[in-house]
Amino acid sequence: MYPSRSLAKRSSDRNVDEYLDCDAYQAQTSNKSEKYPGFITFQSEAGEHYFALLDSRGEVMLRSEGYPTAGARDNGIQSVQKNMELEERYSMVEEDDKHFVILKAGNHQEIARSCPQASAAAAFALYPSQRKLAMAAASGNDSDRREDNYLACKIYKSHLADKSEKYLGFITFTHEDGQHYFGVLNSAGDDLRFRSEGYPSTSARDNGIESVQKNIDNEARYSTFERGGKHFVVLKAGNHQEIARSCPYDDAAAAAGWFPGALAAAAALAAAPAIAAAMPDMAMSAPEVEKVTAAPKVPAPIPKIEAAYTPPVEAAATGGGNLRWLWWLLGALLLLGLLWFLMRSCNKEAKVGGGTDNIEANTPPPAETEAAETEAEVAAPSPPPVDLKCDCGQSNPELIMRLKGISGTPKALKRLGSNPEFGDSHGLTPAQFYDKLKNAHASNAVDQEFLDRIFKAMGYANGFADAKPEQFSEAVIPFGTVCNIGYSKMHKTQYSVLNLGERDQQAFRIQAANGCHMHFMKTCGNHMFMGENCQ
Repeated sequence: MYPSRSLAKRSSDRNVDEYLDCDAYQAQTSNKSEKYPGFITFQSEAGEHYFALLDSRGEVMLRSEGYPTAGARDNGIQSVQKNMELEERYSMVEEDDKHFVILKAGNHQEIARSCPQASAAAAFALYPSQRKLAMAAASGNDSDRREDNYLACKIYKSHLADKSEKYLGFITFTHEDGQHYFGVLNSAGDDLRFRSEGYPSTSARDNGIESVQKNIDNEARYSTFERGGKHFVVLKAGNHQEIARSCPYDDAAAAAGWFPGALAAAAALAAAPAIAAAMPDMAMSAPEVEKVTAAPKVPAPIPKIEAAYTPPVEAAATGGGNLRWLWWLLGALLLLGLLWFLMRSCNKEAKVGGGTDNIEANTPPPAETEAAETEAEVAAPSPPPVDLKCDCGQSNPELIMRLKGISGTPKALKRLGSNPEFGDSHGLTPAQFYDKLKNAHASNAVDQEFLDRIFKAMGYANGFADAKPEQFSEAVIPFGTVCNIGYSKMHKTQYSVLNLGERDQQAFRIQAANGCHMHFMKTCGNHMFMGENCQ
C-alpha cells in the first residue's frame, strides 16, 4: 500500500516533498501512457494520481508528486513536456549525501524530481545537454567533455578582465567552441589560479563554480600530477570528481604554491616587511638612549634588542629548503613587536641614572590624550541595547515577523532543500554568506527588493546597504522551533515547526538593530524568523 498524501493542506507551490519512494514508480514501469509517450501513469491505493518520465533504458528519470485527479496529473505531464528540454529549468540539490535533479516550470514551481543519485556527476548526467551528449557518444559521435577538455591557459588569461559579477574572484566567458568556461583568480585578481573545462550551458557552469567555492579552501581536496615534464594542481569535489585544474608549471613546488596552506604562508611572508616597516624608530632610538644615559651602572638594553632582531631576518633570507625558518621568523617578529610596545610604554615615565631628565616619547601630553580619548568616545556610535524587544504581532507591517496571534497549526518540516531561496550554503563562512547575499542583491531585482525589505524590517534604515559581515554569525536552531520560514525564489513564507535532522538545523544568524533578528538556513538559504525577542 502506498502512503496517503493529504493535498488539501498542501501549498500551491508544494515546497515540501510529497513523493513516493522510487521503488514505487519503478514497480509501475509497465503502465506506459498511451497518451504521453515516454511516461508511465498510475494511481495509488490512497487514490492519488502519479506519473514518471522514463529514460531510454526504461528506468525512472523524473517522478511526480501525487495529484487529486487524472486531469490534474495530465496537466503536470504537459508541464514536464514543455520544460524538460530547457537546461535553465534544471537545478540540483544535495540531501543526506544524495543528489537530486529538480525540474521547475517557468513560475519556479517544482514539477518533477529525479531519484537519488550517488554523486553530483550522476545527477548532472540527467540534464538535457548531457543526455544529448550521451546519445551522440552511443551513436559514435562522441562530443562529450573528456577528462582533459581544458583550453590553453593563455585563452583564460586573455579573459582576466571578464570578471563575474555574480561570483567574486571568478572570470566567466564563452569560447568560440560554444562551451562556457570559468577561471579562478588569485587574491590580487591579476593571475589565474584554476581553470575549468567547458560546460554546455551557463547554469551548468555556475554549478561548477559553486562546487569550486565549496571546496577551494579544503586542502584535502587538492592533489598534483606530472605530465610531459609539467606539473599541475587538481581540485576535486567530495565525490573525487575533478572540478578545476591549474596551469602547467615547470616544477612541483611552483604548482603546489596554489595549495591553501602555501598561499597562507606566502601571505604571512609578504606581511613580514610591513611589520618591520611599522617600527622604524626602534633601531634608530638606541643611540639616543645611550647618549642620554648618565649613570654607567644602568644597562642599555636597546642595542641588545637590535642584535636579537637582525639575525632572524638574515636567516630568513638565506634559509634552507623547507618552511621551518618561516615559523622562526614569525615568532621573532611577534617577540619584536611585544618588546617594541613595552619599550615605548616604559619610555613615557622612565628616568635615567636617577636624574631628573625624562626620556621624551613622541606622545601627546596627558591632557591632550584624555581629550582625544573623550572625543573618540563621543564620536563612536553606541551599540543598540541587548534587550530590545521585537514586535512579533499581527500589527507588524512585515509579514515574516508576524509570529504571535497566528491561528492554525504550524506545518511540520522534516527536511529542507526542496524549494530553496539562496541555495545550499553549508560550505560558507558567515562572511562568505554575506558575500553571497550581496551578490544576489546586486544581480537580481527580486532578491534586491526582498533583502532591502527584510533589513529595513530589522531596523536598518537603508536596507541591505547597511549590512555588514560582522552582523552575520553561525547558529544551530533547536528541534521543534516554531517559526515563519521561507521557500521559493520568490521568497514566500509559511508558518512551520522545524522537526529537522542535525544538518538541516544549522543556520546563519543576522543581528538586527531593533531586536528582530533573522536567520537563514544553511541547507537551502531560506529565511527563517523565530522571534527571539518577541514582546
